[in-house]
Amino acid sequence: MSKLLKKLLMVALAVPTLAMAQVNLDKVVATVAGEPVTAQEVQEQISINVAVAAQEAEANGKKLNLTEAQKNDVKQSAFNEIISNRLMLNKAKNLNIGVSDNDATQALNNIAQSQNISVEQFKQNVIKQGGEKGWAALNRDLRMDLIKNALIKHEVEDKVKVSSDEVDAFLAERKLGKNNPIPKTKGVLASDIFVAGTDKKAKDKITAAKARLDANEAFDAVARSTSENPETAQNGGKVPFIAFDNSADPAITKAIEGLADGATSSIITTKNGLHIIKVEKKTEIEFGLDEQVKNAKAALMEQKMPEAYNTWLKNLMESGQSLVVIK
Repeated sequence: MSKLLKKLLMVALAVPTLAMAQVNLDKVVATVAGEPVTAQEVQEQISINVAVAAQEAEANGKKLNLTEAQKNDVKQSAFNEIISNRLMLNKAKNLNIGVSDNDATQALNNIAQSQNISVEQFKQNVIKQGGEKGWAALNRDLRMDLIKNALIKHEVEDKVKVSSDEVDAFLAERKLGKNNPIPKTKGVLASDIFVAGTDKKAKDKITAAKARLDANEAFDAVARSTSENPETAQNGGKVPFIAFDNSADPAITKAIEGLADGATSSIITTKNGLHIIKVEKKTEIEFGLDEQVKNAKAALMEQKMPEAYNTWLKNLMESGQSLVVIK
């Protein structure tokens, strides 16, 4: 499950995890561009952040145990997050950046597909745990995240440039590019069943899938009903070429490198979750110059984005100080 989805579900369920001491939740604690921020919003953000952190700790076999100083840091971080989010939404409003109903509907479809259920089933699951208010909160926060993503693309991603000289240097450092022979990379064509996380729930789910495979159920059928990768589950788990190089998780490479065509791996544990992979065919592919340039640009963009985003957000917070009033 993605961090965004975890956050949205925590919003919907509004699980209290770190209470603020005897505070009127209707109290306005700040305003941003004239819009009030209530103590309840801060409390909900604290709960979300702590709940997500607790889930991540549990996935790593640990238990979240915050000191008083850490609890205070969590509260301050939650408040700062709300302020930055409000400033971003205000910026988006001024730039006429919004989200259509179709975009929001598609995002809900993607979330439901990631859990291999219909949108209606997903809705009923949320309502069952968080009520109609939980469903409304999830939709509200989903729209807010979509707007922020569109703003970041407009303000940061679209303005980060990668020059041809940078691409050439990137490739030359790796003995690639126009002055080097086109490399061949060994790997496999494969299908994958993926379950996010490594906690007990995830392990139980992937173990059940493995049992179905061991009982000779077709891999593509199990992938469609089990895999949490929405991009591949609907195709029976088929994934792009998995290269035996540093591009794949080392645990995956180690588990499948020695498998014969048609063989299925045992359960593979990675930092993102659990996998079962079926090797369809061992092969090798050539990465032509166009593909090398495309991959180099993507890698350089990924390197540049964090600094570009942090700089942009810092400037947004500084320039927006006059819009923020702490009560």
